[in-house]
Amino acid sequence: MRLAKGLHTRQLASAPGGPAVLDGSAAAAVLSTADTGGHVGGAAASSGARAAHGGRTLTVLTTYLVLLELVPSSWVVPALGAVGTPSNIFALVMLLWYVGSWLVGRFTLAPETRSPRVAMCFLAASMLLAYMSLGQSDRAPIALETQAADRGLIGLVAWIGVVVVSSAGIGDYETLQRLLRRAVLMASAVGGLGIYESFTKSNPIATLHIPGLTAVSSSDDYLVRAGLARPSSTASHPLELAGVLTMMLPFAIQQAFDPARRGRVRKWLPVALIGGMVPLTVSRTSIIGLLVALLFLIPTWSRSRRWGALGVIALGSAGAKFAVPGLGTTVVNMFSALLGGGDNSTQARTQDYGGVAQYIEQRLWFGRGYGTFIPSLYRFTDNMYLHAVIEIGVFGTAAIVALYLVGYRNGRAGRKLAVEETRRELGQCFATAMVVAAVVSATFDSLTFPMFAGIVLFLLGCSGAYLGIVRRESEAGPIPTAVAAPPPAVLSTPATALISRVESVSTADFVSTAESVSIATPEARPAKPGPEPEPAGLVQSVRTGVRWSLINSLVIRIGTFLTGIVLARGLLTPRDWGLYAIGLTALAVLLSANELGVSLAVVRWDGEVRQFAPTVVTLSVAFSSALYVALFAAAPALASTLHAPDAAPMLRVLGLSVVVDGITCVPMALLTRQFAQRTRMVIDFVNFFATTALTLALAVLGFGAMSFAWGSLAGHAVVVAGCAIAAPGMMRPGWNREQARRLLVFGLPLAGASLLVLAMLNVDSLVIGATLGPVQLGLYQIAFNVSSWPVRAVSEVARRVSFAGFSRVANAPEALARSFGRGLELLMAAAVPACVILTMLPKPLLHVIYGDKWTSASGALRFLALLGLLRVSYELAYDCLVAVGKRRALLIVQGWWLAALVPVLIYAARTRGIAGVGFGHMIVAGPLVAPLFVWALGRGGVPARVVLRACARPFLGGAAMAGVCYGVGRLNLGYTATLLLAGILATAVYVPFVWPLRTLVRGGPDPT
Repeated sequence: MRLAKGLHTRQLASAPGGPAVLDGSAAAAVLSTADTGGHVGGAAASSGARAAHGGRTLTVLTTYLVLLELVPSSWVVPALGAVGTPSNIFALVMLLWYVGSWLVGRFTLAPETRSPRVAMCFLAASMLLAYMSLGQSDRAPIALETQAADRGLIGLVAWIGVVVVSSAGIGDYETLQRLLRRAVLMASAVGGLGIYESFTKSNPIATLHIPGLTAVSSSDDYLVRAGLARPSSTASHPLELAGVLTMMLPFAIQQAFDPARRGRVRKWLPVALIGGMVPLTVSRTSIIGLLVALLFLIPTWSRSRRWGALGVIALGSAGAKFAVPGLGTTVVNMFSALLGGGDNSTQARTQDYGGVAQYIEQRLWFGRGYGTFIPSLYRFTDNMYLHAVIEIGVFGTAAIVALYLVGYRNGRAGRKLAVEETRRELGQCFATAMVVAAVVSATFDSLTFPMFAGIVLFLLGCSGAYLGIVRRESEAGPIPTAVAAPPPAVLSTPATALISRVESVSTADFVSTAESVSIATPEARPAKPGPEPEPAGLVQSVRTGVRWSLINSLVIRIGTFLTGIVLARGLLTPRDWGLYAIGLTALAVLLSANELGVSLAVVRWDGEVRQFAPTVVTLSVAFSSALYVALFAAAPALASTLHAPDAAPMLRVLGLSVVVDGITCVPMALLTRQFAQRTRMVIDFVNFFATTALTLALAVLGFGAMSFAWGSLAGHAVVVAGCAIAAPGMMRPGWNREQARRLLVFGLPLAGASLLVLAMLNVDSLVIGATLGPVQLGLYQIAFNVSSWPVRAVSEVARRVSFAGFSRVANAPEALARSFGRGLELLMAAAVPACVILTMLPKPLLHVIYGDKWTSASGALRFLALLGLLRVSYELAYDCLVAVGKRRALLIVQGWWLAALVPVLIYAARTRGIAGVGFGHMIVAGPLVAPLFVWALGRGGVPARVVLRACARPFLGGAAMAGVCYGVGRLNLGYTATLLLAGILATAVYVPFVWPLRTLVRGGPDPT
């Protein structure tokens, strides 16, 4: 839809180049049906789903382990720094894959595996609090600290991915056992490489190079202690190697003792490689970790096994003494110096405690931001707990300790429940590994090393999976044979709950009408009923469309949010945002009319699309090219008018996106018509990643606003390739004069309406740019983007399918009114809380998220948030009015809106600045425009009482929220505390008002 694309173009400044998607309604259903336990549907369905998909999880986690253990930890993607290891990047993709599969019902969370994810939630909360605390510092953080904090959030999401997939994705003991065997196999390869490196003093890895990766430290620079080389293998430091191998050693021993395995070499070679490599790191960490592992394992063994183990240890120690002369003496001297206090390393660690006290006192509880205590700026700590207290405070340090405790508790609890000895021993291995990790973390800053952190979190997740498996076995006996997985509809997930809601809002109403209407062309206006649609086919189409649209919305929104924070906090200035806002304004106007509204016929008309698609392509490309030529010529004059003459080159580059959009409009419209949101999601993802990567890279290199333009163009170029694959032959031009005439009759009114809406939503940028300049325009753009969060997050899912859905009940007034009322009620219930927070607490929110330099936008944000709430309802009304053919009424409403808006904004900008512009927007959109929308909906078959009833509960709850936020704001608690406390209390007050609406989410009757 052209209006959809035009509106969204305005919103792209928060993360330039994101896919052109607009707003819809069903996100509330997802949020309100989040599955905390994770497993519904019966044991048979559960085991079937786990059996069907366990292989995929095994493959994905195996790939992660290969990247984690076999690819050197020092190899990173340069733009991401130390967090940009291939394993971390894959963990991000792994999280998106698993969450997407869960949302569409292809996976269920393995039961009884919640504890690792809960522990990870506490760590994530503490790290986010530390991130916010960075902006609350008495001094402004330097660029390196801000960049490090942003990268720390990327690492956090990767950690979450590892814990979620490894805990929730493993549903049976066989899968867990195979995965751990592969982990041990790779650890033995790492140990073997380390042994080779120790004796030859050469590392084959040093001669390798992977394109796109850069080594942050040289693989052939060896650390030496007492004349002994300290190999690091694929780890980034010998201490990291020691920590990883001591955690994996218990699992290697457990697998060697497994009676089901055959072959002595196969069983004991990993033990020899891992155990033999540990002391060769020549560190106290390795010896302490090894001793802890043995102390927690040996007492649980039988007497005969204990004596055998002691004999092996004695022989191994003697063999190491002869194989590596001086190793035993060096180890003894290390601990003697430790006890005597004469070791330089020990003295340095002791001095750390006094040297960092001042930093701890500055932010005792929440810390200064994860990753911000940079050794090049401050000092090394060599103690993870000390490091954590500085960066994430007391709360964060407690969360790290809780991770270790949860892993230990999972192992011990599973050991008590298990009956078979092999499985009991596996539980002890998890407990031992967590104790080892906790102890060695006191000897170096362990979690800052990627391989160590990855193994810890992987084992933590697997410990949760292990406990869940053992609990299910103890309650239900042996695991039943896997059966075929049931259809996704049987599984209870947020997505299936959402589909039930869509079915109740749309399909049930569509099918319940006495006669159904086909989608008609302008000439074939629905005067007589068309064939009755197939209920099952429509249900399935809507279900599939909403599922994939939901995933698309969630992923892209999270990505755009994080990208916007990175750009705003450290890379771009308000003037850069202002220049880009100028480009977006011009682009939005051109995109609203570049194909004359004719692409909507691909969605709306009956018949074979390929018959008239070539004519649509020709009209779209021709007019888009003409518009670009005009923009190219007018760019210097337009930039000068807006007091930004240096924006002309950016306008010319950004304008190329208009031509590309003209080429791809038909394939994208076809995907919408077919509810092919899965394909659309893939195209949008590739577009987003290409755009964001290039934009960030150019911003780092200092390209300023031009980074937006080139990034956007790169993303659109990717879309062309995606459309050629997804809809082959649909970008081929052609011409039919009669079709062209009909298309223009159909599309021009819609293009006019789209231009009017674009003028309404972009006239403020023109007024501010011409009146106040690009700096104020940049501040205003941030405020507008933040105010659009509810619009994008709440509306996007349903608007992908709402127009097509309303079109099918356009001739059934009762079903149309019922569907619109229920959809609007859910929209308002989801949007009101966010809009109230933005209205009542704009300055704390901007300060915490974007930093102090953007708080000047809070005055505008207070009023624009209310405009955002109105936009949520107006956009749904737009889809409804277009679907029922009330385009003339829509033009009247929009024309009045624009006519009233222009003089108000000009006066407001000159007298009250950007805050006045926000206030003017709200005054016009509320009292002056809302009654006309109600009138237009009434003419379309939706009575005013339906609209009022849909808004009643959410608005009453919003008023209560506003009172709570006002009271908390008067307490003067500081920005972060105010935002957190107000959010928690206001939500608690709001929920009782909208709680009865849960029946709508589940597809039940309207509670009112």
